[in-house]
Amino acid sequence: MTEIVCEIEFDENSTRVCYSGQLLKGQATIYFPVDTHVKAIYVTFSGRGFCQWDDGEPISIGSIVYLDERLDFLPQRPDGDTIVRAGHNKYPFQIQLSRTLPTSYEGTYGYIRYITSLHIECSRSAQTLHPLEELFTIIKPLNLNSSSSSYQTPMMVRKYVKFSQFWLVFCCKTDDIKMSGRLPVRGYCPGQAINLKLTVINSSFLPILHFQVLFIQEVTYTANNGRQKVERIVLSDRKTAGCRADHPGRQIINVSTLVPSLPPTNFSANVCGSRYKIEHKHLCFTRILSSRYRSLSELIPFPTNCIHHQTLLKIRPA
Repeated sequence: MTEIVCEIEFDENSTRVCYSGQLLKGQATIYFPVDTHVKAIYVTFSGRGFCQWDDGEPISIGSIVYLDERLDFLPQRPDGDTIVRAGHNKYPFQIQLSRTLPTSYEGTYGYIRYITSLHIECSRSAQTLHPLEELFTIIKPLNLNSSSSSYQTPMMVRKYVKFSQFWLVFCCKTDDIKMSGRLPVRGYCPGQAINLKLTVINSSFLPILHFQVLFIQEVTYTANNGRQKVERIVLSDRKTAGCRADHPGRQIINVSTLVPSLPPTNFSANVCGSRYKIEHKHLCFTRILSSRYRSLSELIPFPTNCIHHQTLLKIRPA
């Protein structure tokens, strides 16, 4: 070989998936075909959040630096020149990642991205060597089993709805539709089933044709000027049977959906923050001169603990 060949490897981590707070170890391997005069060899670790969108107003841009580190492999010399022998040269490195690094994310209007770059500066060569860049993934995990968190406690949300019945020019109120949604826990992992229990007391005149349950990822992009853009991504859409009208007793509807592989809840990230919700709607048939449908919704937010590459994050109790 007549060219300089470079490679960056993470120790026992071929997928390059790391965790916030982890001690990241690896090595850079460089093949020099001949003895080479080198001014500097170093590796950098960078992490950046960025978002941009255009809603007809001045373009909104958000940017923040999460990680900016440099590790030099060669000692500083007075003449600024080091001769690196021909062959394969290995340079081990390690860096302590901050526990506050947010999870990597790639979205429609922005991203949180981490890159490691290997730089070689030759002192007696006219050739320009472009740095070798490798993407790696950061995951900021949530400990769902922590005794100080509420992730293992149930969540209950109640809602009362009252319809108006129209007969020509007259209007009269009907009894309520009482709904409650219950989740057995507030935190979930990929591959785990979200079992939602809906309890309905339909004392109104309206039969509910069906219930629709949506599993939603909500991403908030924040620009430097404070403007925000919210993106809603429907991850799952399930429909169930409805319930009868004017029924004073409780009617139970159970809905189950699996959590796919997703980044963890990361709503505190400055530029791209994400959270997850269960939204359930019921569709009713209204008695008006011309028949129409009416939809109501209820939001149940909850955190989820997931990672990229279809990998389940296993957390043991402390």
